[in-house]
Amino acid sequence: MHNDSIVEPEATMPVLASITELLIGNQVFDLLSDSFFCIGWDTLYKNCIWSTVFQSRGFVTSWYKHYSTEYLPVIVKQTEGNSLTGLLTLAKDTQGNIIGAGSNQAEYQVWLTTETEKGSFIKDALHKLRNAFPEAEIILKYVPGNAPLQQVVTDGNWSRYCFSKKVKQPLLIIDEEQINKELKKKNRKEKINRLKRLGDLKFYQITDREEFINILDELAIQSDFRKGAMYNKTVFMDDPYRKSFLLSLYDSALLHTTVLKLDEKIIASNIGAAGKGWVHLQGVNTHSPVYAKYSPGILHFLMVGKILAEDGYSAFDLTPGTDAYKDSLATSYTNAFELTIGNKHTSANKSLNYKIAGYLKYYSAKLGVQQKTIRDIKQTSTIIRSKLKALRKADIYILAKSGLYSLRWGAKPSFYFYRIKGRATLPKIKVNKDNLGDLLKYDQTGSTFTRWEFLMQAMKRFEAGQHVYTWCKAGQLLACAWQSEHKNTYLQRYEVPEFPDKADVLHDFYIKPAAAHINHFVEGIIHEVIREFGSCYVISSSHNRKLCKILEAIEN
Repeated sequence: MHNDSIVEPEATMPVLASITELLIGNQVFDLLSDSFFCIGWDTLYKNCIWSTVFQSRGFVTSWYKHYSTEYLPVIVKQTEGNSLTGLLTLAKDTQGNIIGAGSNQAEYQVWLTTETEKGSFIKDALHKLRNAFPEAEIILKYVPGNAPLQQVVTDGNWSRYCFSKKVKQPLLIIDEEQINKELKKKNRKEKINRLKRLGDLKFYQITDREEFINILDELAIQSDFRKGAMYNKTVFMDDPYRKSFLLSLYDSALLHTTVLKLDEKIIASNIGAAGKGWVHLQGVNTHSPVYAKYSPGILHFLMVGKILAEDGYSAFDLTPGTDAYKDSLATSYTNAFELTIGNKHTSANKSLNYKIAGYLKYYSAKLGVQQKTIRDIKQTSTIIRSKLKALRKADIYILAKSGLYSLRWGAKPSFYFYRIKGRATLPKIKVNKDNLGDLLKYDQTGSTFTRWEFLMQAMKRFEAGQHVYTWCKAGQLLACAWQSEHKNTYLQRYEVPEFPDKADVLHDFYIKPAAAHINHFVEGIIHEVIREFGSCYVISSSHNRKLCKILEAIEN
């Protein structure tokens, strides 16, 4: 006799269907006020192994709020029951493209998913986006290298619409011992000591909100001057929301901010987005060109590495880019990817152009053509186009008196010498020395000399050890002149064998054609130079008759 027992089936958890939703505009802002969604976002961000601070709720929501008039918020989210399992934060820009939330202020742009999500989310998200925005390109720059990008680019349905490009991502892995060795290298130690001989050198982290607010204007000017000279971009001048956005990130503890000061003057700085044990170079990094020969930017970055070690960070992300200083600092490399999803035609074009560019780069290197030469050619062509545009709009007579008086074709130098004796009268206008903000107020109107050229030239002059005196009024640069020591190699082109009393020299005047009372500016800068150095030597172009008359009228 057998005792048959009934075996109860094991209880199984119900399979929850995942739901993928697309939200746009006000729907996004309504979602951001949902506390359950916010908790889910924070959890997903924390647990997703490829997320960066640029996908954190604090960063994205702040950017949405500050830039709501410029970008249309777009979010794709996936839920299973009450759990958020996928999230992609985006925006529609003014060109109609769908971009990662944060635009160019979010260095990395990527979706977030849970470990159990098997790749369906990003594909579902792309389907939703293509249906809602059929003509738009979807652009993510940059996707972190450890994100599952292959789920998209190798998928049979999406690969023909995708273009992806691998880029090198340099990292300074935080190793306090190694960073200390770098700072103790002979050339770097010498530069630090030379700076200390100039005054009180101090490096520290900004932890006070009021101090952050107080330094932000100066850092914006330094940043715009550098980027204006190098790339013809002045992001703070062109973006009225950038400062308030940075302040909101500071208030959310998403920034790591440090400065290097010399006698309370900021000579280098870094405001980096910080999260998940990393600080990213994206944000603001500056150095004063007046102290360029001491390499304050590189010294500051190494000092940042040292303080990051003390604070427990694991990496200083130098971010993708071709700047030489990044390679000089990097101790490791990983990869990131640019991803564009469009139609078959645009994807094929991008792929073809990328291959052509690769071939040109390869064969130009074989022929001995350096990449710097190619960049210079591109830069020159951009400037020429700007000059031609100015010529079409400008009055020829005004152009002939454009006010930029260096030694042009057919010009000869005229020389003037002044001593301190009998020059006690105070100047009638206030002139500034080495004021980058004044130089940024240069206006090309009435001249073919572009702002890019003006700032590039100013940067090179600072790097050559020159100083500048400026006069601004009503938000415009009216005049400036450069000052050099008598032994400055730049002055060799004037073919002057010896300067009287080894005086400091004023030269290369800029005078805005419509500016009045230029004599007050000239008297003011001569007063400043002889007050500091005891004498002043002035060089003027013979073409600048107005300036020559002013100099002749000033009593020696």
